[in-house]
Amino acid sequence: LYLVLQVLTFMFGSMLGGFIAPARRMRIGLPYGVALMVEGVFLAASTVLLRFNYAIAARFPIAFAMGCQNGLSTYYS
Repeated sequence: LYLVLQVLTFMFGSMLGGFIAPARRMRIGLPYGVALMVEGVFLAASTVLLRFNYAIAARFPIAFAMGCQNGLSTYYS
């Protein structure tokens, strides 16, 4: 069950990363910065969860951030 939820979270992050960046060509600016800030928030949340020994719950924000980064890199390449 956890693996399926991790894959779905990764896919949702990838989808959101593609929606945040509307331009076809990569330009450093607001949409890309917003996506990176969203990733940072989710990675910070996973760090807090790991600090309080919630390792299983910390997998999901990490998967989301990885998916968002994957969506951005796929969209721009």
